Amino acid sequence: GNADDWAGAMLQGGELEITGNAGHYVGSAYRGYWQGMKNGTIKVKGRVGVESMLWAKSSKPSNMWPTLYCGSADAFLGIHNHGGTIVVEGDVDRCAGADQAWGSIVIKGKVSRLLPSYKKVGEVKEVHLPNGEVIKGKFIEYSGDHTITKETKGRLYLAA
Repeated sequence: GNADDWAGAMLQGGELEITGNAGHYVGSAYRGYWQGMKNGTIKVKGRVGVESMLWAKSSKPSNMWPTLYCGSADAFLGIHNHGGTIVVEGDVDRCAGADQAWGSIVIKGKVSRLLPSYKKVGEVKEVHLPNGEVIKGKFIEYSGDHTITKETKGRLYLAA
């Protein structure tokens, strides 16, 4: 079925599966917090609302990789991303990865508007995720968000 706003907010581990659509702020930090989802996996078969995966934060030493899989997404997906991984099967509304410092966003469809603060790196035939998964296909790799720092570790992969 469907889920309302804040599904999986501040998730610390485990797996949440939603067979329909989910509201806004999936896997996000509550207002006033600087860290959202820290570990675990959220799978949404349908669409997620605005600002999903807000302030996601990974930890390599602790082997914690917050991951969201979804069918499509509204605006500002992965805003303030600090190590989260997001895989979208379809299209995403504008401003994916705004203010992203590090982490990966893979979009197998289209983005209505790419932020100008992302720089094209090149084309790749597979994307390696921190959880060990490999996604095969033709993607254009972008680095960003360069409004944060000149040498960002954030990556955005768009279907070519």
